[in-house]
Amino acid sequence: MKGFFSRIKGKMSQKFDGRYLGEIFAEVFHEEPSMTAILWGEKFSDFVIVTDNDYLESRRRLADLAVIGRDSGKTIAIAEIKYDDEKGRHSDQQLEVYLKFASDRKIPFVYLTKNFLPTKQKDLLAKYKLESCHLLYSELGENLEKWIGKNPNNCYGRLLADFLRDEGVMWNKKFNDKAIKTLIIKAGRFPPRHGHGKLVAEGRMTEDIPAVFAGMMSNIAILGRVVHDEFDPEKKLVSTTPSTDFSFDPYYSKKTLRKLLESENPEGDELRVSRWSNAVVGGDFLVRSQFTVPGDLYRGFNLYLCFTLREGGGNLDATVGALVYGNDLEDEWISFEPFSIEIDDKGEFSLDEKKMRTLALKHISKAISKCIRGEKKFDKVAKARFEKIAEGCAK
Repeated sequence: MKGFFSRIKGKMSQKFDGRYLGEIFAEVFHEEPSMTAILWGEKFSDFVIVTDNDYLESRRRLADLAVIGRDSGKTIAIAEIKYDDEKGRHSDQQLEVYLKFASDRKIPFVYLTKNFLPTKQKDLLAKYKLESCHLLYSELGENLEKWIGKNPNNCYGRLLADFLRDEGVMWNKKFNDKAIKTLIIKAGRFPPRHGHGKLVAEGRMTEDIPAVFAGMMSNIAILGRVVHDEFDPEKKLVSTTPSTDFSFDPYYSKKTLRKLLESENPEGDELRVSRWSNAVVGGDFLVRSQFTVPGDLYRGFNLYLCFTLREGGGNLDATVGALVYGNDLEDEWISFEPFSIEIDDKGEFSLDEKKMRTLALKHISKAISKCIRGEKKFDKVAKARFEKIAEGCAK
């Protein structure tokens, strides 16, 4: 089930953008003033939060969010909240107005964005000596997680976290081990005597399974965006922002499949592997973020998280890796490594964003390096582009 703010948003026609999130921040900060620290890095006192166009000395709208002194009426801090529009036509001019306003009054300014900033906007921040004012949603999520850790019984932090996760801009940290296993079992059509019968009976099919699936898809999308910003900050090395995909891949018993093939009607080409056949002996649940590299031929690479369950086994195995592919390549070039899953007393495990980002960058670089060394069909332009991507990941 979606969180409280998301359910309200679902009844409105207004799409999620800076102004909408600004209104949510305003209400949350009004109810819990100490939460201003997740955005500006400090707690304010005796203030009001304003989002409308009748604030500031100029009496016109300037930014999405402002902190106003209750008695003085002066602006204490401002924030501009972007979602996908930090590269819009007027963003540079807009940003300079905010920077000048904050710099002249020596007040905190936060520029919250989903992506890393283009060079022009980085230069503007440097011009006003306000480089630290930029905040990514991933960093906001980390700040919010820390605040929740210090205030575990406060409902406002949890409600805001639920909303940001629903919108796919905050990392999903906790996952239910049994829910992922059940998802693999049902999608992979494990046979009835797979050794996981009790697990399926316990799975909450209407809540846990959708939450796990949505959480993993959201995380791989976030991971793809963040990694893209790391190796390609100017957005010149790959064709577009990464696409997100998933797959369920069963493992089959060769012996059982041979018997099924021999027993099939020789006149037909189809083979349906019934879940009663005991042919399936394991399966993967894999989520991936895919990048297309421009050129005359189709080439690309992906980063992925993969969770594996085998028939009769109780443990869930997990790997993170990268794969390079192309219609002219002699092979698919892969690099990966397992990571540990430690189940707590609630049956959950944590997925650390920084660790996943580090591993993803490492294995993209390694997979591309393997490809460059092993392939003979790369032209100079394509090779140079792949080398730059590998170098960017290695940094």
